[in-house]
Amino acid sequence: MACFRSPLLLIVFAAFALRCAAAIVTEKSPIFPAYYYTDAQMYDRDARRLLRPLTADEVKLGILAPGRELYTNWIAALYRVFTPVPLVPKLFNALLASLAILLFGLLARFAVGGRAALLATLLLALWPTHVFYSSQNLKEAWMALAVVAAVYFYLRPLSPSARGGVPSSCGQYALASASLVLCGLLRGHLIPILSAALFAAALLRGWERRGTPGGWRLPALAAVFIAATFITYRPLSTRIVKPLSASDLKYDAYFLKVATPPSDAVSPPQASPPPAVGLRLPGPRWISDFRRLSQDHDREWANNNMERKIETQLFPDATFNTWRDLLFFAPKAAFYSLFMPLPGLYPMDGKLGRILASMENVLALLLFFFALAGLRRGFDRAVGFPLLALFSSIWLAYSIFEFDLGSATRHRMLYLPFLLPFAAAGLDPILCRWSRRWRSLD
Repeated sequence: MACFRSPLLLIVFAAFALRCAAAIVTEKSPIFPAYYYTDAQMYDRDARRLLRPLTADEVKLGILAPGRELYTNWIAALYRVFTPVPLVPKLFNALLASLAILLFGLLARFAVGGRAALLATLLLALWPTHVFYSSQNLKEAWMALAVVAAVYFYLRPLSPSARGGVPSSCGQYALASASLVLCGLLRGHLIPILSAALFAAALLRGWERRGTPGGWRLPALAAVFIAATFITYRPLSTRIVKPLSASDLKYDAYFLKVATPPSDAVSPPQASPPPAVGLRLPGPRWISDFRRLSQDHDREWANNNMERKIETQLFPDATFNTWRDLLFFAPKAAFYSLFMPLPGLYPMDGKLGRILASMENVLALLLFFFALAGLRRGFDRAVGFPLLALFSSIWLAYSIFEFDLGSATRHRMLYLPFLLPFAAAGLDPILCRWSRRWRSLD
């Protein structure tokens, strides 16, 4: 077949086969303890619940949080069409993840060129964390596809090799906007990060093309689509998903609590004049309070539902009284969220998951240094800079708010791929030298 003559498509087919195999193996004989599959079991349970008429209390309160609702309804639809077996959505997730890898390979080609792009795509296809989580009954495969599709279809018309005018670009920008909305429906905090990086990319490409006929046309069109999507997302999302469910009220209650100062902290009216009306940036204490609230909730849930003690929470005693505290905390948190556990720096306790994760993280650390070397090589700035901005901003955001090492490992799927093209660019010359040396020995 002609499609097998393309190295990129070969990698994509291999990635799909690998994820299908992982889906089947983990369905028949789970390789990790039961708590690795807790979220998947909850999705399956809620999807099966949607197959029957809801009770009045379920309709009134809502049984799903907004971030879970869309994916759970998707599982329920698959169960209705096929059969209520978790392997069905797992195989569909393998397909969606493979499509994400295909778009990633095309995006990497715009940034660093063909050979390095193929190497980056191969690294993503074989990345163990990506293989495992994108082959499970989780929304990670959806997230991987939505994020890469949003970035790809916004940046493709801005690449030097792009062909076509405004009509074809409008179609691609519409697909990008739909993908961006999907990102928000699955994880709303990604909307501002993605929008800011992509908007900056459009301005950068327009600035590079200034003085050329129509140089600002497509970048300005991209900026309009991005801004319109960002502005209309909130009212649109409230029409698609239901309000927060009862299970999420803990977060609402927390933010209401921090928005209202405690009674003993309020001075008597006669002791001081009323505060001036205006917008005041809250201090960093709410971040540590939010982390602690989330960690307390997770510990309580694990103890009550699984009789399990969570041992992988990150910095449960961290407190940020000033922005300086947060500034000094960020580098340590960033290192842990991206590279831990590492052998010798984190207790393994003979647990298979930690041992495998530590082996993978050694490679991740090496790839990070290769990426630093790859940045010295040439890359298309209008594509490469947004990828770096997305990696850095999402990494920093997750580092500060990440409160469990297990979820940190899974969340890397959203931002680590954007570093792989530069890691491949730094690794490619070394592989070429080794290849020439081996050929000379023959």
